[in-house]
Amino acid sequence: FLSGDETVLQRGGSSRPSPSPGRKLFKRGMRTIQWFGREPDDDSTEFRVYCRREGSRDWIILADKLQETMRVWDTASASDGLYQVKVMASDSPSNYEGLALEGERVSDFFTVDNAAPEIKPEGAANGVLRFAARDGWSPILEAQVSFHAGEWRAVAPLDGVLDGLKESFEVKIPSDAAASIGLRVIDQSNNIATIYINAP
Repeated sequence: FLSGDETVLQRGGSSRPSPSPGRKLFKRGMRTIQWFGREPDDDSTEFRVYCRREGSRDWIILADKLQETMRVWDTASASDGLYQVKVMASDSPSNYEGLALEGERVSDFFTVDNAAPEIKPEGAANGVLRFAARDGWSPILEAQVSFHAGEWRAVAPLDGVLDGLKESFEVKIPSDAAASIGLRVIDQSNNIATIYINAP
């Protein structure tokens, strides 16, 4: 139930989502968890939201006693890896203690990646610079080069397709290249790495 940086959980096929709480803006490291549900008796419902990393048995609580069906999770303090989110619903606000009903839903695994890719220059020969990009969790999305501190231009991978955690690139060096060349790589989690190297 993950799409991009929005996590959506649904319960009850005939339910309809609540109106959007507002325009969604991207911010690196932020995850929007949203769920839809229906209480057959129209009781008041509150929610608890948990997360856990792959390989862990313990759920960590992110929020409790929520009335709204959305929670923003700042993953900056979470280590990179695969995670699940669990939402538990309870009608305890409308029932006596011990009579409340609960339900829960667990997401598929999704990637939390807040680390920038690694850029590794691999030397130059015959006016061509080679470099590689590597990321631990998110495929490489784009590579760029800048000469003369000018605009950034896209660089195509050697295999023709940007779809891997490691990609190799070649770029032709202009004969009038300045003292430094800028290399920039962006992964699919929008983490950006930029380095400058001396022109060969």
